[in-house]
Amino acid sequence: MNKKLIVVGLSSLMIMTGCQTKNKEVKEQETKQSTEELVYEDIQTEYGKVLDVNGNEVSLKMGTLKEEEQQKESDTGGMDAGVMTEAATAAEGAGLESQLEYSDKTTEIKIDAGLEISSQGKDVGINGIKKGSLVAIDKDKKGKILKITLLD
Repeated sequence: MNKKLIVVGLSSLMIMTGCQTKNKEVKEQETKQSTEELVYEDIQTEYGKVLDVNGNEVSLKMGTLKEEEQQKESDTGGMDAGVMTEAATAAEGAGLESQLEYSDKTTEIKIDAGLEISSQGKDVGINGIKKGSLVAIDKDKKGKILKITLLD
């Protein structure tokens, strides 16, 4: 009788533990998916032309894609970072600089160690940034630079 009770008790415990583990995995997956969606939607892309590079500090003349301005004017809620990056890549072949409309705004950014800086899908590091380079800067909603992409 004691053996049957122990077996039933252990079986119940194993079933409950298994269900809890599965529920935990499902919750973790749902949380990860919603976090990825949130992060993607919170990325903002800014564009600029490098005026000067001094160590890990870069001076930029800021600009916007003409398509981005048209999108804002049509009041459709703006474009997300993924669409803007695709637009920038498409414009690159046709002369990206002609697609940018520069403002009088210049910005100084500091490039932290380990920041992803790429050109044509390859990591180029800070040495890849040269005076006159066109860049796309991905930032989170708090303004932290997440990635820099050289566009020319």
